[in-house]
Amino acid sequence: KAGAELARIDDTQQRSAVLQASATLDAAVNKLQQAKIDLERAKSLGDAISRKDLDSAQLALQTAQNSVDQLTAAKNQALSLLAAYNLTAPFDGTVLTRAVDPGQVVGTTTVLFTFADLTHLRAEASIDEIYSAEMKRGLKARLQPSGYTRTLEGEVSFVPPTVDTSTGGRLIRVAIDDKDGLNLPIGLTVTLNVVVDEEAEAITVPRTAI
Repeated sequence: KAGAELARIDDTQQRSAVLQASATLDAAVNKLQQAKIDLERAKSLGDAISRKDLDSAQLALQTAQNSVDQLTAAKNQALSLLAAYNLTAPFDGTVLTRAVDPGQVVGTTTVLFTFADLTHLRAEASIDEIYSAEMKRGLKARLQPSGYTRTLEGEVSFVPPTVDTSTGGRLIRVAIDDKDGLNLPIGLTVTLNVVVDEEAEAITVPRTAI
C-alpha cells in the first residue's frame, strides 16, 4: 500500500544531527527571549538611557531573531534528511525486484527496489519506420499474450517524437484496458496489432486466394 515501509537505512548519525540542531536552536531561542527582555527594559528607562544603548539592544534582538530563523531552517533540513532514510511505497503496487540485502552498504545511486503498479499494465512495441508516421495516441490496439487464448483490448498511450536510428523503429506504448481475471507477469511477450484504420463494409479474401 502507498506509504508502507519498504526499508530503513541506518539513521543513527542523522538522528544525532537532528538532536544537535534542536539543542542549538533551543539555545538561540533562549537568547532571543533574553534580547526581547533587554530591549523592553531599555525602552522603559526612557530618557535615562542613551540612544546608542537603545540601538544596541534593538540590534541584539534582530541578530538573535536572525539566528533563530537560520537555525530553524537548519533543523528542518536535518529532519527532511532523516525522513529520507525511511523508504516507503510511493503508491499501491508490487515489489518486482529487491537488489540489496539487510546490512548491505548502499549509496545514493544504489537501486534498492523495482516497484510497479500491476493494475495498470502497458505493452511496448517497436513499429517499423515505414508505418511510424501513422502512429498517434488514442489508436485502438489488440493484444494476444503468449500462453493465453484471450485477445485483450488496448490503446496507444505514448508515441515518442523520434525514431531509433540504430533500429529504424519507433517504440510505442499501449495501455492494456481489459485484463480482468488474467494474471499477466511483467516481461511477458505479446503479439500486438495497432488499428490504424477500419472499413465497416470491406470485402476480404484469404491470402491463399491471391
